[in-house]
Amino acid sequence: MSESVMTPEAALARLRQYQERPAPTWSTASYGGSAAEATLAEIGRVLADEVERLRTQLTDSEQRSERRRVAWRMARSRALSAGGAADRYAARAREGHEALQDLLFTVIAGQMALHAANQRVDELQAQVDELVQQRDRVANDVVAALAERSSGSESTSSRERRLEQLLADIRTHGGRWTTQHVVDVRRRHGQAPCRGTARRDLIELARRGHLITCGPENSRYYLLARKDGRS
Repeated sequence: MSESVMTPEAALARLRQYQERPAPTWSTASYGGSAAEATLAEIGRVLADEVERLRTQLTDSEQRSERRRVAWRMARSRALSAGGAADRYAARAREGHEALQDLLFTVIAGQMALHAANQRVDELQAQVDELVQQRDRVANDVVAALAERSSGSESTSSRERRLEQLLADIRTHGGRWTTQHVVDVRRRHGQAPCRGTARRDLIELARRGHLITCGPENSRYYLLARKDGRS
């Protein structure tokens, strides 16, 4: 009949039972008497204590291992959660960056439109200023014409004297002569000049061949004809 294999738990129980026996029962011939039996009992006690210590360590190790596995699973879960949050934050950052780029493009387009609008306003303002100047010149001419008409036709002799004086000034000073130039010279002579009269006088002297007409209509000037003196 074959012997059954003794488990560690059963061996430990047998050792403790043997240790706790009050008197030796085994044959002294087989185990060397009571001294050998006592020695064997002490060995069994020491081995039992060591087995109990190793079992305690194994249990502690298993508990620590389990705690570490739990901690690892929690850390892994947190890492996955943090990774998902990082992905969401990265997606939001990309969306914010794209929104910022769109806003920047909108601001640049608005600034370009504003610059173009300012340029157009400046152009329109220059045109308005030119129209105002033309209106003032026309108004002055109308006022002068009405004044001349209300006071009656001037005498031929006074007109001729005025033309002669103007031609003498042009011969004396030379250079370019405009309507404003004639007005300034007559004002220095203590007269109350009219732009319309000054312009008509220059046109008349040019018609008589004393002056040469130069430049476009809106910036016209006159030079002394060569046959009439220096030009």
